[in-house]
Amino acid sequence: HSLRGHLRYENAADLPAYLKDPLSQRRTEEILTPVSEAREYVMLGLRLSEGISLAAYEKMAGKSLTAGREAFLSDCLRAGYITLDRDCLALTEKGFYLSNSLICGLLSEDGE
Repeated sequence: HSLRGHLRYENAADLPAYLKDPLSQRRTEEILTPVSEAREYVMLGLRLSEGISLAAYEKMAGKSLTAGREAFLSDCLRAGYITLDRDCLALTEKGFYLSNSLICGLLSEDGE
């Protein structure tokens, strides 16, 4: 799999065929939208200890990540799963164990 600009593509797994003619070996192509790029930013960024910038998400997606999710974020803060420091949202050590569920909870209301 590769990502160039906004284009993600997958090549066939046949290495000899790929080496012979790389451009003919593409199996799938997908042009990422700003919202899908922002969702990936959350998914990948929350797997890092430094977390994500809420301003960066908003710039990518054109909307706030936290708007409409206040109750969910409040529950996560109270349970000790996340930290929210001005612009930075990060998972705690405890939150890393539930990262998939927490990320789904954050992204579930995007309508995609």
